[in-house]
Amino acid sequence: GNISDLNVRLNINYANLGNFKIELISPSNTRIELFRSGDVSGANLTDTWFDDAGAPRNTGVAPFTGRFIPRQALAAFNGESANGQWTLEVRDETGSSLS
Repeated sequence: GNISDLNVRLNINYANLGNFKIELISPSNTRIELFRSGDVSGANLTDTWFDDAGAPRNTGVAPFTGRFIPRQALAAFNGESANGQWTLEVRDETGSSLS
């Protein structure tokens, strides 16, 4: 089927989220930025949801549990096929890839 509402749940243990960048890439190569350094400071995403109807990212406190608005709207995936290989790219912006 095709996507009509997509939410992303993450659990990431990492000491310095201030350096992170997280992107979701669809099988058709649509790329959406969920999170980027500077959004928050502190450690860990624990049962963290990215949801277009969530709270602003800067309202959370470590370990960032709850629903937060992604940097770019997940609605950009609406109408795309849910089938195929999805990629979650997690990068420490100091240069090392974590995915």
